[in-house]
Amino acid sequence: MNYEQIGEQILAITERYKVPSILYNSVFTSRDLIPRTKYQYWVGSVTPDDEEAGVHLAEQLLLKAKKRKLEQINMLVINGNMKEISAQQRNQGLHQFIKHNPNISIVAETEAGVNWSRSESKHQFMEYYRKHPEINMVWAASDNLGLGVKDAIEELSLPKDTILVGSIDWQPEALQTIKKQPNYISVGGHFTEAAWGIVLLKDYLQGNDFVSESTQFHTQMYPITHQNIKMFQSFTDDNWQRIDFNELSKERNSEQLYNFSIKYLLDTHYQNTKALKLTEEELQWLKQHDTFRLAIDIDWPPFEFVNELGVYQGMSADYIKLVAERLGVELRPSINMSWSEVVEAAKRRELDMYPALAITPERKSYLKFTRPYLSFPMMIITNQDIPFIGDIDALNDAEVAIVKGYASHEMLRENHPRIKLFEAKTVSEALEAVSSGKVKAYVGNIATANYVIRRDGFTHLKISGATPYHFDLSMAVRSDWPILHTILQKALDSLSENEKNIIYSRWVTLRYDHGFDYSLVWKVIAISIVLLVFLSYWTKKLSNLNLKLNSEIAERKVIEEQLRQEKKKIEKLSITDPLTGLYNRRHYNKVLPDEIRRAQRSNDWLSFVILDVDSFKQYNDNYGHHNGDSQLIDIAKTLKSHCHRASDYCFRLGGEEFGIIFSSLSPEEAAAFVERLRAAIEHLQIEHKHSCVASVVTASFGLVTTNASNYEIEQLYEAADTALYKAKNSGRNRVEASVLFMEGAEKS
Repeated sequence: MNYEQIGEQILAITERYKVPSILYNSVFTSRDLIPRTKYQYWVGSVTPDDEEAGVHLAEQLLLKAKKRKLEQINMLVINGNMKEISAQQRNQGLHQFIKHNPNISIVAETEAGVNWSRSESKHQFMEYYRKHPEINMVWAASDNLGLGVKDAIEELSLPKDTILVGSIDWQPEALQTIKKQPNYISVGGHFTEAAWGIVLLKDYLQGNDFVSESTQFHTQMYPITHQNIKMFQSFTDDNWQRIDFNELSKERNSEQLYNFSIKYLLDTHYQNTKALKLTEEELQWLKQHDTFRLAIDIDWPPFEFVNELGVYQGMSADYIKLVAERLGVELRPSINMSWSEVVEAAKRRELDMYPALAITPERKSYLKFTRPYLSFPMMIITNQDIPFIGDIDALNDAEVAIVKGYASHEMLRENHPRIKLFEAKTVSEALEAVSSGKVKAYVGNIATANYVIRRDGFTHLKISGATPYHFDLSMAVRSDWPILHTILQKALDSLSENEKNIIYSRWVTLRYDHGFDYSLVWKVIAISIVLLVFLSYWTKKLSNLNLKLNSEIAERKVIEEQLRQEKKKIEKLSITDPLTGLYNRRHYNKVLPDEIRRAQRSNDWLSFVILDVDSFKQYNDNYGHHNGDSQLIDIAKTLKSHCHRASDYCFRLGGEEFGIIFSSLSPEEAAAFVERLRAAIEHLQIEHKHSCVASVVTASFGLVTTNASNYEIEQLYEAADTALYKAKNSGRNRVEASVLFMEGAEKS
């Protein structure tokens, strides 16, 4: 860090000893100090946008003042150490905001100095309040200073809600104060920069250099208020262990762009809109029941199994581990029991919870099930020499392997009584029975079958048909603990899409055989032609063989098409936002660099838009999150209806923030197009009485357009983001446009 301006001295030392280094959480005064110029071993920087933080804080304080209908705002400004660039930039952001708001009057502005502290801030507030008792708002450059103001207000016995206080940092005590006092605000989120610094160093040292993206990265801060703090409960009370920063490294995906926004981390890793919220009764119950016995299948990959070291693993094991972390409980798997023993023990309530179980009528008599969290098709597996099976009834009167006690066992027993069931103890045993010819087929879910076939080397087995059944997995708890069922469902609902996708990609690699071995066919045909010279009888035989082969090819194509559709469905889910149906952030990270390269090759205009729904937090607070979701869906439909060209892309970037990419429109045409989008959203006439902009839902747009050939992704994003904040600071419900020129300069 460049604390007290010693950063360059440290860089000189690292340069001398050739130590790669990252600057974080602070900047340099000189604009000439850029990574990899004067100091080659200074490989990059990740620093907060302190000016924006100052703007955010002032904006949130003004919104609170408007809600309280304060006509005149008398503000006390307490700065930090103004020798620090961060303090200077925060102060610049404040003044940038208030110059557009004439009803804000700064009655006094002070600097806490080099020895700034909570006690110094307390002393300064008490001194200035005695001189200016009209003070009703305090803008403080850090939470330490803001907490000093809180201490002074308490010591002076002033009513806690008479003075609005805002500060920067997200210190734990400040967040606890926000929970109890509606008049307090904290802006923060830059505490992840040390972790990001390690990610950057790791990528650089492992050959995943980020220089083509940028060497200077900036983090965005975010406000926490009394109204939204419950949404952040899932991480304000823990130590961020749920974020695996390795997942954000280019080692995992070399093409993905870094996204340093704290809001992005919350949306994609913590899913703050689905925070885990337990009632006091539920929390109390968990204190009394902090250990649960798991009913598991020790040989059911990839869902759950116990490896050779006795470790419980699999997709469901990963899910249950996340659930245990969310709830702060211990979960003990039954690793030394067969499946039949597990089922009987669960019925006797000697085991408390199933991590993975299909719902059946029999099981519902003694278990309560969550909503399904995994789903796979049930398929028919046979040897290579068995023709394709177009219908499960074709297995009537044949012996078919299933695993005793599995859902497939109950489904076939109840719905297909003519099928003779071979009850295997494990999937491996069932597939071995197929492989040896003991049974005609195995019926089970495609994920497990595929995993065991690859693991155990059953390469001569194939998918010969589909059943009408899907295999849906839920978690289940003993029926006499309905409160645990509710708690478990809440924990599952709190899991982010990113967490689910990571688990899925870790365990599922479906491999479908799309080819067909025609070598045997040609051998048969060649022999048949020779035999035709001697025996006309073979003509009929050959004809029948061809009919059979054609039939098998046709049936195989049907099965392949079913599998292709399943695969397409999974691929679509991975790039689609589940609420709005727009592309998600993952697809945005892929499309944007592709579109930039395409536009640069063709020297075409490319436009990028970031839009943010105005006062959306107030909408959720007053109309409810369910209605808020409905309005996001309507806005998404409006965007899709206007962006209908093949080169138009719409994304939900997170929360109420959307992105749009389009090409081949000049800056003037692009601005007109985006203006039509803005008007279309306003014309939806969605009531919003609590907006500070209009009586209906509106949105602010930041647009950047360029046909330059040497710009970087970060420049494009920052230009659009800057334009968006300009639109917000200029009254919202408007479009702010800029043009990115060849040399990287912007023109509004």
